[in-house]
Amino acid sequence: MSPLLPNLGSPIANTHDPIPHADQMQLLKALEEAAKQFPDGRLPPEAIDQVAKENGRPRTHAWAAIALNPNLQPQLTTDTLFALCVGQCQLQGAIPNLEKLLELRDQQIANQETHFDIVPRHCLDMCPHAPVAISRSPHGQAAHPKLEPETVSEIINALCSS
Repeated sequence: MSPLLPNLGSPIANTHDPIPHADQMQLLKALEEAAKQFPDGRLPPEAIDQVAKENGRPRTHAWAAIALNPNLQPQLTTDTLFALCVGQCQLQGAIPNLEKLLELRDQQIANQETHFDIVPRHCLDMCPHAPVAISRSPHGQAAHPKLEPETVSEIINALCSS
């Protein structure tokens, strides 16, 4: 074995089904088309949600598809962001985490509270700890290994506190 590639142990068990590839590609093409309206390539969350709606897919699928093109990015409006792997981590539960993040962000915006941005990434290079995310806020940066929807609220509350 290469000294650069440590033995990561047994493969991680798949606990979730991934978004079908054809669905992701259909959504990616629609997102790329929508991005033409935004010269900087940064899509407002509403535009990402609209692509999902127009294609009859859950919005989590459109948010995950955006990660397939590194030139597409969600529009950032805050100093607090949550980047989560939606590539291989889908097989360990990234999409339910994304769904919880979107739900919490919607609640914060509706209540006019401090909120956060979501940045889907195809890979965060921490596969042994899947599903994984990284947060960045004025409090600093942190990795969130083996993230579960049940723990997302606590993390977001800490990130968005003053």
